[in-house]
Amino acid sequence: MMIKPQAPDFIQTCVALIRQASCDLPEDVISALQSAQFSETPDSIAYDTLGTILHNIELARTQRRPLCQDTGVPCFSLDIPAGTSAYALREKI
Repeated sequence: MMIKPQAPDFIQTCVALIRQASCDLPEDVISALQSAQFSETPDSIAYDTLGTILHNIELARTQRRPLCQDTGVPCFSLDIPAGTSAYALREKI
């Protein structure tokens, strides 16, 4: 039996993944940035820059807006159920 991906569910899932990846950083990354900021001298360029990054992270999370970053293209891995039509899936992507 061949399973065809349902367009509305699949598209909504992809949109939700992209939104989450664009607006939410993992807590360990945020903690590392906070630690880096606190290791810098207050009023230094590095301290202020890290503060700006942390502020942007907070805005992205609370306002559900994409993070300001230019670090590449998001890549996702999908677990595809057995029997799913690869052709139909490629059409949806």
